[in-house]
Amino acid sequence: MDAKLPEENFFTKEITVQSVITPRLLLKVDFEKKAYGKSDTIVAKLKARNLKDQPLAQASIKAILNLKGIEYQSKTFQANDNGEADIAFQLPADLNTTDGLLQLIVSYGMIEESISRSVPIVLNKIQMRFFPEGGEMLAGSNGRVAFEALNEFNKGADVEGIIVDETGRTVSTFESYHLGMGAFKMQAQDGHTYSARITRPQGINEVYPLPVVKSEGMSLSVEVNGDSIVTKIFSSATTQAFLVAHVHGQVFIANKLTLQKGWKRICYSGEADAHRYSNVHPVRWRWY
Repeated sequence: MDAKLPEENFFTKEITVQSVITPRLLLKVDFEKKAYGKSDTIVAKLKARNLKDQPLAQASIKAILNLKGIEYQSKTFQANDNGEADIAFQLPADLNTTDGLLQLIVSYGMIEESISRSVPIVLNKIQMRFFPEGGEMLAGSNGRVAFEALNEFNKGADVEGIIVDETGRTVSTFESYHLGMGAFKMQAQDGHTYSARITRPQGINEVYPLPVVKSEGMSLSVEVNGDSIVTKIFSSATTQAFLVAHVHGQVFIANKLTLQKGWKRICYSGEADAHRYSNVHPVRWRWY
């Protein structure tokens, strides 16, 4: 069929095609942390190499920190023999914007190349969630509490801080180790309430309450130690319980336990199948 479509079904548009400009130097920049605040020192690690993947030893670097689109400070650095350099700037104490940009201009011989990265600045907008090991915070147990810190874009934010009780007394400290996630240990006491306060990034005044401390219950901790599986069970009272470990419905460990008040440590060695599966599948541990 050779029917022609009406002219009104067509339109024309002029498109400008530009030539592709490939980089002459290979530059990579990573910030040391995922969040920075007032008065913090931002540290960016630069790796510079040529197109043959060889380090740019002693390359000259001009670094510019822009805040709100305006140059705040500039410095010069020099790469080491491995083509690496730590670029550091201190943010102002009166920082009031999250619009931060780090620009690096690397000169090597007659070649110059630049790279820019947004600075992960956080201003009093961090969410924190807490996950007590075993599901609940039990009075008398010196257990671990995992946490997650997120910025306003729900991305992991590196934080440091303290855990305090209702009187303001510090009972523990915490520091994230990857994408805003981390864990700390603390001795929870019956009748007390606990909260977290962030000390870095600075300028965050929000108080984050921890889960309510329960006076009764059990918690479970599991660790793989060499060829052994170590379980630690805390009970608030003398009781009997069943401990079961299974993978995809297949039971590998099933024990009836008599628990006294406090911690009970059980080491499973020689449980070859359970240990082998624990390395490749999530083993589900339950107590009843």
